[in-house]
Amino acid sequence: MKIGYCRVSSIDQNIDHQINILKEEGCEKIYHEKISGKNADRLELKEMLSNLKKDDVVVSTSFNRVARNTKDLLEIVETIEEAGASFKSLKEDVGTKGAFGKFVVTMLGAVASFERELMLEKQKDGIARAKSLGKYKGKKRTFFIDDSLKKCFDMRLNKIITSKEALRMSGLKQNTYYKLFQEYKSDLIKKYEKEHGAAIPLFLKK
Repeated sequence: MKIGYCRVSSIDQNIDHQINILKEEGCEKIYHEKISGKNADRLELKEMLSNLKKDDVVVSTSFNRVARNTKDLLEIVETIEEAGASFKSLKEDVGTKGAFGKFVVTMLGAVASFERELMLEKQKDGIARAKSLGKYKGKKRTFFIDDSLKKCFDMRLNKIITSKEALRMSGLKQNTYYKLFQEYKSDLIKKYEKEHGAAIPLFLKK
């Protein structure tokens, strides 16, 4: 099944144009974010990724309508591929299906790695300058456990979904997901022990 995904960069932008293009492309279901993904949780994207089935094709009007940057795009494409589905961008006329598609994914990985190295290099230079001026205050936290992530973790703890399904639903990278999941579980255990003593529910021990 062809599945469309689109978003706009600001509240005052109209998303109808993207939706019409995706319908013309034959998308049977379309997920759309109504505000920019920059500061939002991209709940529609998470839902789409968690519902993907084998041989589905995710279609977007452009790379920048589905991802914030190359690294973000690569992670989304990898999640799509893990579900047995594929991705296609109309503006760039690029898809991940077949041999050329695999090449595209490889190139995305190389570009993302290059961008990350540049970012880390700039970050190190910035930290060094800040330290020399006595203004360095340490690393800021990047990810937080919001309500949607709590719901995902609760579903996993109660065995409503599998680990793989929870990872896809979260939209996070594997290492980040497990780090936050263990943090959430640890907080639940501490809270339970404080309220009920040492008796910890069995599902929290696992």
